[in-house]
Amino acid sequence: MRENFYLFADEEELQRESSVRQKCLYGSTDTRDHDLADKLHYCNKLGSGGNRKPCGSPACPHCVERYKKWIMEEAKVVFVEDAGLLFVTVLLLNRRMTDEEVMKFDPKQMHNSFGKQLRRAGIRGPFLGCLEMDYNMESESWLPHYHLVMMGSDAKQIEVLRKRFYCIGGVGATNNTAGGRQLLVRETNGISRQLSYTFKFRWSRIEGYFSPTSNRHRTWKYRLNATRQRLALRTLDRIGFNGFLFLYGLRRTGNKIVKLPVIEKNG
Repeated sequence: MRENFYLFADEEELQRESSVRQKCLYGSTDTRDHDLADKLHYCNKLGSGGNRKPCGSPACPHCVERYKKWIMEEAKVVFVEDAGLLFVTVLLLNRRMTDEEVMKFDPKQMHNSFGKQLRRAGIRGPFLGCLEMDYNMESESWLPHYHLVMMGSDAKQIEVLRKRFYCIGGVGATNNTAGGRQLLVRETNGISRQLSYTFKFRWSRIEGYFSPTSNRHRTWKYRLNATRQRLALRTLDRIGFNGFLFLYGLRRTGNKIVKLPVIEKNG
């Protein structure tokens, strides 16, 4: 079944998704999966003092929804919605990973490298975004990619961005493979909806097909199989919300996201 990645409709839908994830985790023989399932199960339950304590994990639908709401409030301060906001997706085709590599993955180096590429290209930003991974069935690998909301860039900046990430996309990328496009830029379809998609923390399985209607190769997103779903949930939980958050021209200070001075091209 295809996935719906936007805001869950209500608490009942959040709980239903949490239950699906718990069932998947409890079906494992690995005690780490059972521990994570317990964590999701007890999230937001009443404690001894009568308080509800969230688990704070990106593997938890309830806590993802809380995080989205925080991000959206901060974005209202950082971005002006009618100032030419763009939604940008960058596929890191030369950074595909195996299951074993995902188990040990730390996004810090990837964030640093991506930020350096932006600075070298003279991209001003700011960007507010999230690193995500999906499993591509055609390449049989995990494909890391950034979803970003960008403000204040003109056509020249976008062209620079396209050239930069075409060059670093990786040798052998073609338009007839899932992930053949290194960069996708479009105007935002409402900043709240775009941020909800960007910060969904819901990794998927990508399957490709040829559409005779458009005469193009297209893809659908589906739920991961049980083994990779457990891997994805464990990785999300291990790294945490802050580990996947990408800020460029912005900084997180406490519970606030603030703008930095405009980044100019070096040299």
